[in-house]
Amino acid sequence: MVGFVDFLGYHFDGKQLTVTAKTVEKHVVHYRQLYEQLRKKKATSDEMAIALGQYVKRWHRWVKAGIGAWVTPPPHKNGCRTIVHGQVVKKLKPNS
Repeated sequence: MVGFVDFLGYHFDGKQLTVTAKTVEKHVVHYRQLYEQLRKKKATSDEMAIALGQYVKRWHRWVKAGIGAWVTPPPHKNGCRTIVHGQVVKKLKPNS
C-alpha cells in the first residue's frame, strides 16, 4: 500500500478515515433519483420530506458507523467531532 486505501466507500490516508468523494457523489445521485421517483408518483411535499429525510438520516448513520468503528474522533474543546471528507458534520457531546 502506498500512502492511502479506498475500501467500501471510505478513504484512509494513514492518519484519517473519511468518506470518498465518489461515495458522496453517489449519495447525491441516489438522492436525486429518489426525488424524481417521488415526484413521478405525485407524492405530497410531506411524503417527499419524510422519504428524503429518512434516506439522508440512514446515509449519515452508515457514515458515522463506519468511521466510528475504525477511529476515535479527534478531541475538541466542546466534545468530539465527526469528520466526513475533511469537514465537520456533527459535534458529539462528550460522554458523561
